[in-house]
Amino acid sequence: MYLFSYVHFFGLIVYCYLGAYIITKNPRKGLNHVCAVFILYLAIWSLQMVVVQSPYTSLDNAILFMNIGALGWIGMGYWFLCFALILSGYSFVLKKPWYHVIVAGMGILLLICQWQGKIITGFTRQPYGWAYAWSESIWTYIYWIYLFSTVGTAVFLFYKIDRTKQHHSKRIQAMILFYCTIISVTFASVTNVTLPYLKIFSIPALGNMFCLLWAAGLTYAITKYKLMSISPTTAADNIISTMNNLLFLLSPQGKIIMVNDATANQLGFRKEAMKNMDISDLVTPDGQKQGPVAQMLISQTVNNRKLDIKTSDGDTIPVILSTSQLQDQSGSTVGIVAIASDISELVASEKNRERIIKELETALDKIRTLSGLLPICSHCKKIRDDKEWTSVENYVSSHSEAEFSHSICPECAKKYYPDDNLYDD
Repeated sequence: MYLFSYVHFFGLIVYCYLGAYIITKNPRKGLNHVCAVFILYLAIWSLQMVVVQSPYTSLDNAILFMNIGALGWIGMGYWFLCFALILSGYSFVLKKPWYHVIVAGMGILLLICQWQGKIITGFTRQPYGWAYAWSESIWTYIYWIYLFSTVGTAVFLFYKIDRTKQHHSKRIQAMILFYCTIISVTFASVTNVTLPYLKIFSIPALGNMFCLLWAAGLTYAITKYKLMSISPTTAADNIISTMNNLLFLLSPQGKIIMVNDATANQLGFRKEAMKNMDISDLVTPDGQKQGPVAQMLISQTVNNRKLDIKTSDGDTIPVILSTSQLQDQSGSTVGIVAIASDISELVASEKNRERIIKELETALDKIRTLSGLLPICSHCKKIRDDKEWTSVENYVSSHSEAEFSHSICPECAKKYYPDDNLYDD
């Protein structure tokens, strides 16, 4: 009976097509790549079942493809959790080495255990192909804990999105994934975990096919609510997340609702920690001499105002702040968008320019030049200054940086000291 083998082959084709479809929806987005890899692991799992649930497959081939398919049904928990973390805004967790050491490392360890025959061991011939049995080793229970922990955490993250996100379409997307995941996992757990554990082999394992319910929900979320697609909303999100300027979305009272990545990175705060923070708390006292910043933002639009914003470690960043008020149909202010440009380099260059100017002015003050027609006595050779006659030495010293040291020339030496022979070789 090839029925179930054909069914699994259909699932394999669907998963391969869906993975390629997700990549084409937004080729540059990491969320799409991670989701496509997760679906690839479902395809590997389906490939295993195509062979295992064929009535003409030998026992050796069934064991071989069960071990190949283990890459899918063991590794999918890691990738599914990665998908949920990125979708829910916790992608920073993926940058932590401990996450990969714990989650991915445990998956690799379980894969090795399966290849050593410590998780799935017994195979029983059935009309539809081969049925498998779970071993009684501790590694079987560790695998169940690992799988349900990763999937359960992902389900919780979907639930959290549905409860916390303000954007309606994102909440609908999360709700679809939440319910489809629960339904798929429930049915898959019955056919792939509970029945084999109870030694009931008359019903084939169809967990990978029940995951098509999740795939159907994912497809619906993509086509109907633009999940993982390039849309005006996602384009705006990408622009905001990649812009270098500091962006604040404020409530009418001046409380921070949202900031972009550049703001959190440059100020040294976590984005979640900045929520509900008063914008005035980030501005130095010098920037509030004209009044509280929050009150100023509410009462007027700000254009190119210089301020110093405080960072988490107590330093300050000079910025130019501009704002725009968001108003509803009645003209009431419902929010404020503030954009600040970091001008640290500009301020540093201005200070350097001012320093150079001061150094030049100081140098010019020290430089005094001799120019013009100088009245000099034809007999004593004194020079007439503005008020009096003064010697050449005094005049030159007072009008330049030159200093004099007295000596005697050869002519005067012969004239005044003829007997000393000062210049005789």
